[in-house]
Amino acid sequence: MKQSRTQSALIQNTLLPLLYRNRKEELDRLYPRMLTLLSYSMVGMEEGMQCLQKLQREGIRMQMIVDEALTERYSLPSLINETLLDDIILSTDWKQNDTDYSYLFIPVLSASLVTKILNFDDCHPFSRFLLEWLFQGKKVGALSIGSDPFQKAWGRRGYDGMSPLLKTEMKSRLQKLRGYGVELLEAGQVSGWVRKAGTKRRQAPLIARGDVEEAHQQHRSIIHISVDTIITPLADDLARQYGIQIHRR
Repeated sequence: MKQSRTQSALIQNTLLPLLYRNRKEELDRLYPRMLTLLSYSMVGMEEGMQCLQKLQREGIRMQMIVDEALTERYSLPSLINETLLDDIILSTDWKQNDTDYSYLFIPVLSASLVTKILNFDDCHPFSRFLLEWLFQGKKVGALSIGSDPFQKAWGRRGYDGMSPLLKTEMKSRLQKLRGYGVELLEAGQVSGWVRKAGTKRRQAPLIARGDVEEAHQQHRSIIHISVDTIITPLADDLARQYGIQIHRR
């Protein structure tokens, strides 16, 4: 099911600017553009990827920069499958000349990345870009689970034997990071964080192959969409194959 939706991010990021040509302010208000920096952490990978899936389904325009070291643990196809994001750039190929994003989001905040930011490490590409955003007062958010040992996920991973001092030190570093301007979030808070700076957005006008697969599994014979909804070629072909009508209202 996940794999059937993997083309939606790249198509959305390509077609929405065409749909809203000469209306950039409206596009950014309705569909904020988010840069996601994904790296590895001992805890929080599953939760971070699930959060990216949710944001993708809500129509936020996302591009993901992947730490090259992460590809030693995950192949690019598996990352696409787990996050529903196919607009991916490796950190080694990333040119930081595009800053036209509304938000910077860290779905997996590792303890090592926290340390790099607190130490003002401008050699690592992720911490350097985070610091640049913080210096400019831009919006930076991060899921805290990867660096918060007080969350239950740490116990489920068998990391509940650490000393109270170690826990307190890790929590203290997180609070210091919050003081720098990073919004520390739970998974259920990310959508609200994205919306709070602007007008409530409507769902992205996009029907991807996964939507047709879902309709087929639910034995639906028709999908109702708005007049400005974009239908991807794969979704259109699959709807014909399943005999599902796509009706514009």
